[in-house]
Order: sequence, then structure tokens, then C-alpha cells
Amino acid sequence: TILTIPDMSNMGAHVNIHESQVKKVKIGMRALVRVDAEPGKVLEAKVAELAVLPDSASTRYTPNVKVYPCTIHIAGAYDWLKPGMNAKVDVVVEELQDVLYVPVQSIEVEDDVHFCYVNTGSRLERREIKTGLFNDEFIEIRSGLSAGDAVALALPQKSTMEGQKSAPGADPTAPKTPVKPAAKDKSIAKS
Repeated sequence: TILTIPDMSNMGAHVNIHESQVKKVKIGMRALVRVDAEPGKVLEAKVAELAVLPDSASTRYTPNVKVYPCTIHIAGAYDWLKPGMNAKVDVVVEELQDVLYVPVQSIEVEDDVHFCYVNTGSRLERREIKTGLFNDEFIEIRSGLSAGDAVALALPQKSTMEGQKSAPGADPTAPKTPVKPAAKDKSIAKS
């Protein structure tokens, strides 16, 4: 072969799936591709290939991290899409309907039990919760909270919870986020 011309009508993306997420990803799953060259555009795609063995090149430099090569096929043809462009790929693992969720940073885990802090007006109340699926931004709340509860975005310092004067950054009036019912939220494996 002297010269190979790429077929620009069938574009895709090569991504690496972390070992902690690889069991969730299956061939044929829907994926969303965002290309840096066209911010705001979301391209529909599907998982076409998923390696059985981890990438040997990545284990050479980081032996404790295993990633599995995955090929994503983008649906449709786009004139502006060129080989070598950077992209972010979200693989849609599961879609949730009518769930309560909070930001992941508002959850505290102690001995495999999940807690969050709810503003009761005069103080922050530590409340045990049951969680479900999550992505890198939000976590599903299965029990322990109600829609509209004001959940602290940052975990308070222990002195505040023990009834002492508020420590800096542990003010009960600190930023809170209400628990949100979701019409539709996605649990995704990031690449």
C-alpha cells in the first residue's frame, strides 16, 4: 500500500474505559460525543468495540491503572469533523426516571453508611440515607430525604455538629442545594 485515504463518512472515537466501569459498558450502548472543535454540539453514537484485555501501552507507565480500549461509532456524517480531533464521550449506561438526586460532594460515607446534612432552620442535621446509581456529578437518593430538603453542599466540621460555635466554613447558612426530583437523569461511565 502506497497511500490510504480515510473514509470520512464513517467517523468514530477511540476511548479508554477504566477497569472500575468496564463491566457496565456493553456493545451497542448509546453514547454521546462532544467534540472540542464544535462546543455545544452533541453527536449520537454507539459502542462498537470493547477490548477483552487492558491496554498494554497504558499499563507500562501506570501499572496500577487498567483501561480497556473502546471504539465508538458516530452516527451520521459531518463536514467539520476531522480525524485527530479531541472529544469527550459519555456512554449512557442507564437512564433513570422520576428520582431524587443530590450532588455527590454533599454525601459523607462512614463504615459503608451514607449520610448528608440537612438544614432544619437553626442547625444542620446529619441524616442517614440510602443511595442508588450515580455519575460524576449526582447521586440517586432512594430514601432518607424528601424533595425540597435543603442539603449542605459541603460537609460541616465536627465542632458544629457537636453543638459548639460554628467553625469557619461550617455555617448552617452556607450554600445548600435543594434535593431535586429528576424527570430524567443518566448514570454514565466516563472515558
